[in-house]
Amino acid sequence: MQSLVNQIACNNPDKIFSINPLCTYGELEWKIRFVSQQLIQQHLTNQTLIVLARNTIEHVILALACIRSKVIYAPVNNSISCSQLNELVSKYKFNNIYADNTNYSIPPKIKQVIINFNPVLNLIINKSEKVEIDDNIIANLIFTSGSTGTPKAVAHCLKAHIANALGSQTNIPISNNDRYLLTLPIFHIGGFAIVIKTLIGKGCIVFPSANKDLANDIINYKITHLSLVPTQLFRLFSQQFSFKNTIVKYILIGGASIPKDLLTECLKQGVSPYISYGLSEMASQVCTKRIDETNINELDTGTVLPFRNVKISEHGEILVKGETLFLGYYDGQKLNLPTDEEGYFNTRDLGELSTVHGSLCLKVQGRVDNQFISGGENIQPEEIEKILLSNKLIQKCIIVGVPDKEWGNMVIALIETVLSKKQLYEFCKNNLLRHQVPKKFYPINSLNIDFNFKIKRKEILKQILNLKDSIDEIS
Repeated sequence: MQSLVNQIACNNPDKIFSINPLCTYGELEWKIRFVSQQLIQQHLTNQTLIVLARNTIEHVILALACIRSKVIYAPVNNSISCSQLNELVSKYKFNNIYADNTNYSIPPKIKQVIINFNPVLNLIINKSEKVEIDDNIIANLIFTSGSTGTPKAVAHCLKAHIANALGSQTNIPISNNDRYLLTLPIFHIGGFAIVIKTLIGKGCIVFPSANKDLANDIINYKITHLSLVPTQLFRLFSQQFSFKNTIVKYILIGGASIPKDLLTECLKQGVSPYISYGLSEMASQVCTKRIDETNINELDTGTVLPFRNVKISEHGEILVKGETLFLGYYDGQKLNLPTDEEGYFNTRDLGELSTVHGSLCLKVQGRVDNQFISGGENIQPEEIEKILLSNKLIQKCIIVGVPDKEWGNMVIALIETVLSKKQLYEFCKNNLLRHQVPKKFYPINSLNIDFNFKIKRKEILKQILNLKDSIDEIS
């Protein structure tokens, strides 16, 4: 297929791709080709490139250049600890990394790739020349926590990302004059989806300002489209922010259960939000629903989008397939696609299907495993517990998510240790991703937990909710 950027650049090179910094689609095409040449010259074709970078135009250029030059683009959380990065490199046998600054601790045995994003002015590139790319090969790896507690590398082709964007366009269209704020990190499937959806709609992408002032960015850059996790929306309203002062047309909210009062406030301010259920393995969205006064009490249901197939197993689990389905989990050598004989992938979520006004609707009832979502981030308790228990001064540890207005679920640690609260925070900050760091630490003997049998997290959570006001934190 013809490259998305190349197609727009050929037909309308002066169309604006980004306003901060100002960049046309013609200039974007020029820079992607320049970076692609460097990737090829450094013999990275058919290899994987780990990318440690912020949400900048250079990051987007690199991602699109990787796809064009057949380099597997593998962005990772830029708050990853040194030990976690080393484990990732070792597990998947990665050999190349790009970092957008020198503050990261790069593993010694990996090649650090240097990229120049500023092509010389006299570099001659025919912007009208068509560029064809293979949209069926691995385009990128998205790392997501699975039920095993270790990050899984979800492999997608460009075709799946485009199918996701086209399906999303049916209820949240993007057109020439629209501006989409890149509010989600590109290393997340939702952030990468913003980039592809903007290109599909030939719109304009807006990068977050350096101070990450979401409220000001929405107003100052005249944003029309937003993708938010509930925590971001909660913080906006906590600042007395009003959408009445904006030209926002669409707000897509996903990544966690959404408090009804946040959606009610959106409606009061004249904006109808869209809620979404999705997963990395399906390139982002599976079903989406526009919220209004008539369905505000039905927040667990959404219409299945085009290019997706959904059914429910005999055990009530949501099974999915379709053009947005991933290629498989990459294990360092090959792809493993865990689907059944009909090609369906088990999401490990529970749900029900129904037909409403001729449309297939999915009602999501909850997760099968222990994973929960905090601030829009997937939290796998076992992953955090494993790292905490690597400290010899921590004898026992259980991680749970406690319902919270700001975070959706607040990460809470039950600990048996001689360490102080300050020492625990310091250890967590140095060894965990930012969103994995527990917000509170409680002594584990505050609860009645029998370690001789399998830990029942739901029972532990009930105890915490019943005793929350009477349990003292570790000092």
